[in-house]
Amino acid sequence: MSIFQRVIERGSFASAAADMGLSPSAVSKLVTRLELRLGVRLINRTTRRLALTPEGEIYLERSRDILRAIDSVEAEIASARLSPRGHLRVHAFPTFAVDHLSLVLPDFLARYPRITFEFLVTNRAVDLIADNVDVALRVGELTDSSL
Repeated sequence: MSIFQRVIERGSFASAAADMGLSPSAVSKLVTRLELRLGVRLINRTTRRLALTPEGEIYLERSRDILRAIDSVEAEIASARLSPRGHLRVHAFPTFAVDHLSLVLPDFLARYPRITFEFLVTNRAVDLIADNVDVALRVGELTDSSL
């Protein structure tokens, strides 16, 4: 689709090929294969000019929509890497939550608005696996050395 679109935008197979880092014959073969797969001619070719067929106009219009959608989702996914997001289940003892987390949480949420929390605030030590805890904030000596 992108090669077909580039051929039309540039007005020739050679110009599109130069843009895409391919040979003109490779670009021509790709467009021909596309036409064979679709069972219709998309471009009327002469030695001097390329002209879209009615089917080619439809294909170009829909290709542009699809390629814009692909660009959009790729940009969205790439930007997600730059900005942390997701849901965290956090365990903390009540005194630690009140004395420490309550002070820093507003700034953290302002800085990372796409992160959500579920807090499990209890005096008991929880089983991190069984309780599906992502982060446990504990103070003191750990009795389980696997942590």
